[in-house]
Amino acid sequence: MKQNSNHRYQHTQRANVIIEAPSSDVWQVLADFSAVDTWVPFVESSHIEGNIEQGVGIQRHCDLGKAGKISEKVTAWNEGKSLSYEVSGLGPMKALENNWDISEQGPNRSKVDVELKYTVKFGLLGRVLHFFVLSPVLKKRIKSGALMLLKKRVETGEVVRSRRAPVGEAQRTPATA
Repeated sequence: MKQNSNHRYQHTQRANVIIEAPSSDVWQVLADFSAVDTWVPFVESSHIEGNIEQGVGIQRHCDLGKAGKISEKVTAWNEGKSLSYEVSGLGPMKALENNWDISEQGPNRSKVDVELKYTVKFGLLGRVLHFFVLSPVLKKRIKSGALMLLKKRVETGEVVRSRRAPVGEAQRTPATA
């Protein structure tokens, strides 16, 4: 995981999954940063903003439908191994960082570790909200949500919606209805 002593994060959730595929296959999906909407069903549309298409500084905009819209900016990129990004615009979150690490476990087996660090808005009310709602929901969403969706995408090749740009090119525009 990206070691960051940044004290602005009050909470951390961690989870991991074993994927029956080489780490290069896992990285190929994660590094296609503009196309998260092809494997995460609740992301209705995603595209990059700005001129950077890969690496530190790439920015992604995601439309989550009724849940709103968020922006994500890559803060660390270790080609083939890990990436970290900050998320803004997500409801009660004051600050949120998502770290993804891939490690080879064998010729056709990889382990993906996810660490989600965050701080909740609203002071005491936010702490109560975190304890009773956010912590259990986020723990479940990471393990049975994001990681299982990544596992399914990598192991089966199945997508929830087609790319709007050719493979190897970033999706630069939002999806249209």
